[in-house]
Amino acid sequence: MKFNARETATILAALRNWQATVPTEDRSNWPQICDTGTPLNNQEINALAEKINAPPIRFDELVADFPELNEWMDHKIGKALNPVLKKIRDTRAMIGGT
Repeated sequence: MKFNARETATILAALRNWQATVPTEDRSNWPQICDTGTPLNNQEINALAEKINAPPIRFDELVADFPELNEWMDHKIGKALNPVLKKIRDTRAMIGGT
């Protein structure tokens, strides 16, 4: 799920407000707010806030350290696209295109 900067700030503010104003022992009202599970404890709220603040993982950065994976992907993508590209070239040739 992706949030814009204002949405992210609002979510984080709400989490921090909950964390700061509702003592752990008073969180028994949870069922009135949400009917699933139990509320997060302070440590879990901290972890969630970090997760929300974390930049998204970019695929190209993730695979940058694995050149053999890049080569394999290039090969597989090329192999998959070759028939499509051939069909496009054949169709263009048939209708007199370049």
